[in-house]
Amino acid sequence: LEGYYAGLFRRLNLTADQVAQFKGFRDSAALDALNALPPGVREQLDSNPAAVRQMIAATEANLDAQVQAQFGDALYAQYKLDQQTFSQRVTVDQLEQSLRTGPSPLTDEQANQLVQILARTEAPGPKTLYSRITPDAVNQAATVLTQEQLLALQQLQQQQQQAGGN
Repeated sequence: LEGYYAGLFRRLNLTADQVAQFKGFRDSAALDALNALPPGVREQLDSNPAAVRQMIAATEANLDAQVQAQFGDALYAQYKLDQQTFSQRVTVDQLEQSLRTGPSPLTDEQANQLVQILARTEAPGPKTLYSRITPDAVNQAATVLTQEQLLALQQLQQQQQQAGGN
């Protein structure tokens, strides 16, 4: 989670003070949501999915309000876009990590374009932590990635297929 937020902070160009404020908002929002649960529900979180969903929704709403109030509409809009493309960003982060030590790391522009491609080509089904790389995504990515980067994307696609049993 910290790694995800580090990428968000970089994309938003937050200063060190703003990063500290955001982390404080995030921690405060989670604590406030936990404290807002009805008596007895906190103890049942492991066995009560509805209570967990309620806590997550309250945390997100609280954090959203604080981020928008402190950082303004433009940064808030970017933050929300990041939230909506979370699984795609996790996948792109995996690809970035595999390319980081080689001669052809992803540029920020390539990473953003790949997030958009993955969002457009997402296969139907339940949401997961990462975005499934479809053949259509690979075809579209060929227009923005180098050959080496495209091969790394295809390797990641194969890893996903092997892990998912496809």
